[in-house]
Amino acid sequence: HWFRFLFGREFYLMDAEMKAFLQLERVEKEFVLTKGGKLAILKVEPINFSIRNKQEKELVILAFQRFLNSLDFPVQIVIATETINLDHYLNLLEKNVQEFSTEKTNYTALFDSYKKHLQTIITEKSLLNRSFYLVVKEQHATGLSIQVSIIEGLLKTMDLRFKRLEADELMYCLAGFFNDLYEDETKGALLDEELTESNSLHYQVAPKVVLDYAEDVQAGDKLHRTIAVRGYPRMVEEGFLDRLVSLNGDFDLSLHVEPYQI
Repeated sequence: HWFRFLFGREFYLMDAEMKAFLQLERVEKEFVLTKGGKLAILKVEPINFSIRNKQEKELVILAFQRFLNSLDFPVQIVIATETINLDHYLNLLEKNVQEFSTEKTNYTALFDSYKKHLQTIITEKSLLNRSFYLVVKEQHATGLSIQVSIIEGLLKTMDLRFKRLEADELMYCLAGFFNDLYEDETKGALLDEELTESNSLHYQVAPKVVLDYAEDVQAGDKLHRTIAVRGYPRMVEEGFLDRLVSLNGDFDLSLHVEPYQI
């Protein structure tokens, strides 16, 4: 481990070390192929647990309990932190402004002021958004499609909305873990002859540089540190992770759920 650490402490976007670091092979329509196997990713819309009454909370807890006890293969629950991106909302609003504007009432200037105001607040306040994902790794005995259908059925019984990410959505999701997609839309242009089928995936997903220190890893412009937590207590209070999820900080939370024999 020390040998690998000392000789792989600095590598850049298109280096072979970056490919080994990411362990990504390719992105297909419905899954990501890594060196460890196929992965499917479902984006799940969260619910506001804290505002529900006692009976509703009990129903949510029972549904989640059934979800966990029904699994016979590992899943990963990822709570990702992202900069709020209002581009889609603002584009729709701009179309409405153009549609309803007339010679007498031109709303373009008002819209431009509103857009600038929102973007300034997001930047100055460092407003962040939490996105929730379920990651399913293929078990050869079961098959990825069957595993995903089981997960989808369980999510429906919990009355949760979800979407299985496909193609460009998968690429965008992966790239968001290593890059600020809101602020940095380009990494510097590469010549066409430098972009090949084998490295185009890493060009879109990977950070510009990875610097591996003894306690931290710098990916792009940000320093990262991993805290591993094991051995949860047998009993936890309702909403025991809420204080972490609701923190206004830039971090990702990952829960690895693995079934064990009784």
